[in-house]
Amino acid sequence: MTDQTVFLGDMRFDNAAPFVLLGGVNVLESRDFALRVAEHYVEVCGRLGIPYVFKASFDKANR
Repeated sequence: MTDQTVFLGDMRFDNAAPFVLLGGVNVLESRDFALRVAEHYVEVCGRLGIPYVFKASFDKANR
């Protein structure tokens, strides 16, 4: 298997890149809840110096 590099904006994802946390909610139930979760992740990741990308699904079948 060959190594691949993927870019999301200016973030690089590959085996040699620093750790990036992808996290969020399984299903987007409300905008308010998604924003509260994202804000918490941003706060904690900011304190720890960890790059963060919010992720969520519109449909439970997509998880």
